[in-house]
Amino acid sequence: MSDVEEVRPEDPDQLTEEQFRRLVIELPFHFFLIVAQADGKVDPAEFMAFSELLESKKICHSPYLRKVIGETAENLQGLRMKHQKQQLEDAEVVIQKVFKSLNHRLEPEHVKRFAEDLLGIGTLIAESSGGGMFKGAVSEEELEALKRLTQLVRQSLQEQ
Repeated sequence: MSDVEEVRPEDPDQLTEEQFRRLVIELPFHFFLIVAQADGKVDPAEFMAFSELLESKKICHSPYLRKVIGETAENLQGLRMKHQKQQLEDAEVVIQKVFKSLNHRLEPEHVKRFAEDLLGIGTLIAESSGGGMFKGAVSEEELEALKRLTQLVRQSLQEQ
């Protein structure tokens, strides 16, 4: 990830490199879970749609997020297993930790682009979960989940 990473001086409260790497790779999966679980469950079609979405790395402008998405795709089955075994950290905590760390690792414009693209992926997840003639329709529950994600990201960005 260092090809686009512009590291600023580290804060003593920051994650270790290993912790950060693990959490940033989990981040798109957490966005998926928040949106996909908005209706109460994640069905196999939603998981497949997310998997296909990850494979099309052209879904974002941030080169840093493209690299993260590639690594999330490589680790998707393991993330799914961790989710099924309830071994993932709380999504909101992960979002806060990752963005706090990003604020110290990347320049502000790169963090902003990363956040915008990640929120765009959340919208694509919501749109892809519709089925049949309703594909592309976003449910009220998914809209609420997207609003919650937007608030979490904005709050995390303001905590610089």
